[in-house]
Amino acid sequence: MDAYNAPDMFIDTYKFDFNARFICNYLSKEVRKLNIAGDGTYKMISVRINNNLSDCRLTYGSDNPDVLSVLLPVSEQEQRWYNNTTDIIERYEFYLGLLEKGYILASDFKTIPINSLLQLHDKFRENNYKNEWVWKKKLIRDYGIYIIFKCYFTTFDFRLEMEVYDTKQTVLLTKGIVLQTGPDELFFDKEFRKIDVFDSKLIITDFLNKKNFEFDLHQLSEGVFNVKKRVDEIVYFPAINHIELIERITW
Repeated sequence: MDAYNAPDMFIDTYKFDFNARFICNYLSKEVRKLNIAGDGTYKMISVRINNNLSDCRLTYGSDNPDVLSVLLPVSEQEQRWYNNTTDIIERYEFYLGLLEKGYILASDFKTIPINSLLQLHDKFRENNYKNEWVWKKKLIRDYGIYIIFKCYFTTFDFRLEMEVYDTKQTVLLTKGIVLQTGPDELFFDKEFRKIDVFDSKLIITDFLNKKNFEFDLHQLSEGVFNVKKRVDEIVYFPAINHIELIERITW
């Protein structure tokens, strides 16, 4: 979900697109688990908000194959309400409500598994509007530690965090942030793919199998968080200052 016809919108579309992304990511992952495909003529539903246009059509191309694109009108009053609300749950519900309206509009054109999609919305609500998952777990007996990498995709940022426990996972020895980016998969999904142990180091490699993050296992076992990052980080979007981005979209 994103904003269309940005120059005429009352919503700050730059912030809106980033703030809503974590919900779309959650739903995209969950819908794949259900193996539902509508009527088979599209592979994805895209909902874009705008001031006054209402439309639904299939788009084709190498970038967006078989996408059912929905243009959803959002009134000036709704946009101004969104800008003024400071309740984060109300904003989450606003995003979900727009998607639900988009599904209904799309159902006039195609067969949409609305009930299944709405169940995913409810599941997201029941999970306290969180998009979090465990990426990797690693027992390193030689150093007496058990490491867990967790991902936190929020309305303001994405974080890959490390937690280091004793081998029985009863004592948290240390924890820290390995990677923090703006809230979009494009910023982080290529940054970490595998973990390996070499000598006294734990290594995270990227999608090209290049070393991206390095940890000293001696220090971790002593309860000292440490991470050595690749010099040219952020690797795939070097022109973006992610701290400034996060500050700009945080309200």
